[in-house]
Amino acid sequence: MTNVFITTVFKQEDSLISIADYDALTGLRNRRAMLQVLDRFKSDCTKKKKLLCVAILDIDFFKKVNDTYGHDAGDAVLKDLADLLLKRESEIPGFCCARWGGEEFVVAYSADADSKEQIIKELEYLRKCVEEKSVEYDGLTIRYTITIGAAFFDGNGFLHYYLAAVG
Repeated sequence: MTNVFITTVFKQEDSLISIADYDALTGLRNRRAMLQVLDRFKSDCTKKKKLLCVAILDIDFFKKVNDTYGHDAGDAVLKDLADLLLKRESEIPGFCCARWGGEEFVVAYSADADSKEQIIKELEYLRKCVEEKSVEYDGLTIRYTITIGAAFFDGNGFLHYYLAAVG
């Protein structure tokens, strides 16, 4: 009986952690969880001489998507972008993403100190992927774009700002 109780408590604890750290709509980390990741990545930057990129991805004219197609369609667009980010997170070491709030997402990318160009290529790849795809929702085809703003941290401070907008 004690074993069943302990197992149940641990399962509920895992469930509460998931609720506290992940966005229910997209499955991405939430702001709180991402702040913890950023602290860890920033520490790695300083100790291990890594480069950290922090990028904000914003869905362009998202209000227009909601006003034109409805909020459920807007949710489908949010999920679509989240799926792309989760896929890249599973493929790229040091790549971590979160839903920051509304239609804003954050990507943290920790890489070797000389990886700035590689990171910029990845951000541009994300922007182009979104630009070239569409979301099918309730018989409708919804196209959307994102704008990305990024800053790089080298352990001493932020430097090298980057902006990727619709091409």
